[in-house]
Amino acid sequence: MRKTALVAILTAALIPAATVLAQSPGATSPTVPGSPEVGTPGSSGSAQPSPTPVQPAETTRQIQVSSIVEKDLVATTGTELGRIEQVVENNSDKELYLVVSSGGVMGFFEDQAVIPLDEVAVRNDQIVAPNLTEETLKSLPSFEEAGYQDVATGKSVTIVEMK
Repeated sequence: MRKTALVAILTAALIPAATVLAQSPGATSPTVPGSPEVGTPGSSGSAQPSPTPVQPAETTRQIQVSSIVEKDLVATTGTELGRIEQVVENNSDKELYLVVSSGGVMGFFEDQAVIPLDEVAVRNDQIVAPNLTEETLKSLPSFEEAGYQDVATGKSVTIVEMK
């Protein structure tokens, strides 16, 4: 009778009965996976939301720097944003960046911007900047050679693969 009354009270408070029975003295049924634990420090006795499902890990690809340099950087629409001139490492934060040239005529008066490598992806054989437009490219920091060192063309870098 005592166990039945406790189950009824806890069921009304939204705690699964299987959890209560599994944790009561002498119970032989296993604890229900994903259910809240009753009586643990910090628990208020009410049901806890189940954890969010784990998202699948991003697929990445190892690409040699030599196969990135001189490629076009494109938007997700396929619009050309600029030409990748080199891959560099920032001297202060040690992060990798792409140096992208845009504008100008026949190589003269070009603007060179740095784009964090983790903000681009590879789709088929293209290097894509999903969150970049021609306007935002113009607002990015200019490439200042003194703050970076060139990454050798024989090295590989890891880039997220876009589907």
